[in-house]
Amino acid sequence: MKKLLVILSAMLMIVAVSCSNDTPAAPSAGLDGTDITITVPTVDEDNVAPPVEAYIVTELVNQVMNIDQIGEVSGTYESVYFENGYDADGNKTYAVDGEGSYIIAVDCGLLKAGDEVTNFDINNETITVNGREYMNSDTAAAYCADLDKLLNELTVRSVTSSETSGTARRIKVHVPVLDEEGNLTYETVEGEPVQQVVVETVSMTFDYLLQTSSIDSTMANGFSKVEDTFKVTVDLREPVMGISSVACYSSTVSSGGADLRTYVIEFTRDGETSTYAYY
Repeated sequence: MKKLLVILSAMLMIVAVSCSNDTPAAPSAGLDGTDITITVPTVDEDNVAPPVEAYIVTELVNQVMNIDQIGEVSGTYESVYFENGYDADGNKTYAVDGEGSYIIAVDCGLLKAGDEVTNFDINNETITVNGREYMNSDTAAAYCADLDKLLNELTVRSVTSSETSGTARRIKVHVPVLDEEGNLTYETVEGEPVQQVVVETVSMTFDYLLQTSSIDSTMANGFSKVEDTFKVTVDLREPVMGISSVACYSSTVSSGGADLRTYVIEFTRDGETSTYAYY
């Protein structure tokens, strides 16, 4: 995201400045965001969830991912979004808060640790630092050069994180009906089973947590490597067919035009937690 904002075109004038990794001054509170780390459980890809569990999990996840389309939900959501940049040694170089302001974490020419940068357009040498706008001046050009150097030379890795939580009520989900032996029941026509699961509709209230993390780092071969991971956690107020909670993980690693995706579900049923590959 930062590169699209910054590298719009070659700068008309670059003022030579230096960046340092000196210990920054007292940082702004905007630098305090801790990256969300999501660890996808390791599971054999051949270990696929049984039909009943897979069916229920799919319904639950679909409900959560379409939360905005559900009519009856809690009145408030809690959402947090932020981004952190790091240099080659893992030191924080900047942070972006939920309002889109860049908080500088290290001294870099005119830019100092703790400075707040907003509304910048490096191509047109316009930038606002600590609430003061600079444009079409040597100072504006110097600040823009500092920011360009900070974001595109000093920073080698950025991490974006977001978290949303809330409660959904009276959500209808179709649950397969099981026979006495725990198997799915099917309708029959002339004695032959029809591949249509007989379902019952139940209502539920669940708490959910959606966490996402995206890591953008530059590889030695010149390709940009992006890792996108999300985790949806659903805790049911009342168990459905013994299932009280579900966690769905999705992880995608993109590099050089190739994508590697991983899907895993983890649910607790009758007090026991099971983890499966999920497609």
